[in-house]
Amino acid sequence: MVLRPGSPSTAAISPRWAAPAGSLFNQFFSGTDNAVTVAALDQLGEGFRGIGLLPDTASEADLDQFAAWNMVGVRLNYVHGGVLSWDGVQAMAPKLAARNLHVQMLMHAHLHVEDLATQVAQMPVEVVLTISVGQI
Repeated sequence: MVLRPGSPSTAAISPRWAAPAGSLFNQFFSGTDNAVTVAALDQLGEGFRGIGLLPDTASEADLDQFAAWNMVGVRLNYVHGGVLSWDGVQAMAPKLAARNLHVQMLMHAHLHVEDLATQVAQMPVEVVLTISVGQI
């Protein structure tokens, strides 16, 4: 099934994703520089949301700015690594929840789901999983 922003199926899964336009994801090769994603969100306007990158050491001010940019989540790349670690996202989770942000997490189904399922379920923030079913 293909879920498109604004479709009844998408809205049923998460009302926050019922945007009339779409979502943009900052790529890990940009590090914590979210400038391209933020510029695209500004250009595209209402209805577009962003998923960006923050480091483990993100401050309260960084999180506030991130939310002001119309970002709705931080990306955690559990497959290739990146600027945000598992320990970092666990520590950051309450701060994300306070700002109505979520975690978008890339993981391998065959390596990570069983190991992390309990911990993900206990996080105080919504976690959206992007799951790879094989080697990348």
